[in-house]
Amino acid sequence: MTKVVVIGAGIAGLKAAIDLEAAGVETIILEARDRLGGRLHTIQPFGNGFNADMGASWFHDCLVNPLLKKNVGSPDVTYYFNDGDQLWIGPSGVITKNDKVLAVQEEMVTFMNDYYQDPSKSDMSLRNFAHLYLEHTRGLLTDKQVRYSPQAFRVFELWLGQVWDTLSSKLLSEEGHVGRNAYLTSGYKSVFEKELEEYPGWREKIKLNTVVSKIAHNDKIQKVNVITTGGSSYECDYTVVTIPLGVLQLSPPEKGAVQWDPPLPSSFSRNLEKTTFAALGKIFVEFEEVFWPKDHDTFIFLGEPDNEMTQAFESRSSFKAPFQENDYRLTKDPKKWEYPLYCVNLDRASEKPVLVLLTQNPLTAWIEEDPTSRAWPVIQPMMESLAKLTGKACPSSPKALVTSQWTQDPFARGSYMGCAVGDEMTEAIQAFIDPKEIFGGSNRVRFAGEHTVFEGSGCAHGAWNSGAREAKKIVELINGKASKL
Repeated sequence: MTKVVVIGAGIAGLKAAIDLEAAGVETIILEARDRLGGRLHTIQPFGNGFNADMGASWFHDCLVNPLLKKNVGSPDVTYYFNDGDQLWIGPSGVITKNDKVLAVQEEMVTFMNDYYQDPSKSDMSLRNFAHLYLEHTRGLLTDKQVRYSPQAFRVFELWLGQVWDTLSSKLLSEEGHVGRNAYLTSGYKSVFEKELEEYPGWREKIKLNTVVSKIAHNDKIQKVNVITTGGSSYECDYTVVTIPLGVLQLSPPEKGAVQWDPPLPSSFSRNLEKTTFAALGKIFVEFEEVFWPKDHDTFIFLGEPDNEMTQAFESRSSFKAPFQENDYRLTKDPKKWEYPLYCVNLDRASEKPVLVLLTQNPLTAWIEEDPTSRAWPVIQPMMESLAKLTGKACPSSPKALVTSQWTQDPFARGSYMGCAVGDEMTEAIQAFIDPKEIFGGSNRVRFAGEHTVFEGSGCAHGAWNSGAREAKKIVELINGKASKL
């Protein structure tokens, strides 16, 4: 019987194994962590039944999301569309509709999408593009719009988990989502456990605490050997690699790097270098009671205006913010209101006095290095601004607080694929889909995960789809009917 070793027990690896077993292919899953799920990780940190997803939290692209469609009507999978009323709040208070800052921000997005219809246009960071827009609309904006519309534009940071100095405006113009987004109140654990039911014997077939250190190909017998740090070797006909992009980008002798024998082709390695692994972070905060406006689904906190950009605009000087590498680190404590934050009112979704705030790198890594002392000081000014809106007192500290830890996790090193200036995402994703140069074109190494898809990139359903894609491909290879990708 044909045997496949799947590396990684996240949603992509599990889906690949399910579909392969259904086709009569023997599988085993090797998982580095002591738990299942990968970057689907639901915990109950507050002891009140509240589900906190430290990784994926939403069904995205609800019009075309197969995971949502599969779970509609399930009593175990519950969700909430948090696209009701929003409040946009700056350091000086609420941004009102009459300020028309958000209308300008929408126009900035339209301008960006139109600008890159010309393929000859050079890429630039989102920050530099914001200044380009200001110059293009000189004389048409109020002072407040000049100062705050770029900050509203920064909301993209909380999609991708990257600060705007690193974000590619050109790649962002190509981003598209189809449909609404539904927040899982039952947590993604509920979805994963239903998938697990389709993998009979999973307790024996999934090996936890099994870290892969080497993937080797035996030309003579056309087999792959997957070797672990514990010295075990798993011989197989095919392997499906769902290792996160942040780990794949490591090279020996870096800690955690996977050794390839023979080595990965230089063209494939270059594609890895031309991709970005971002770090969207989460801060879940529980309070004794709700002190914020209860009738809003989300609060979007805008950062302080970019004085450097504003001064350049007002003096008609040139402006070009230097590009920052995505993995740069903060060297000092962030200032109050330095970064925009996206906040979801989970009292609306779960009837618990809980908020979750999304953060971007480098703030994410800085907080996750020491969440106990760093998280609350960052968000406290925003919490005080919410309390002012209701006239209630803001607590001096929360009842409980927990953050994600993806930048500190050696088996993730971040959250999901981002898009930085200079990235070549199309080429990289295509290389994952069709890794024809690896191991002499044997097709015995396949890749799955959120970083290997065009539709649903960075999303749980994209990862799930990739697992299904690779299972189908392997079955076709076994049957000698491999379709052209």
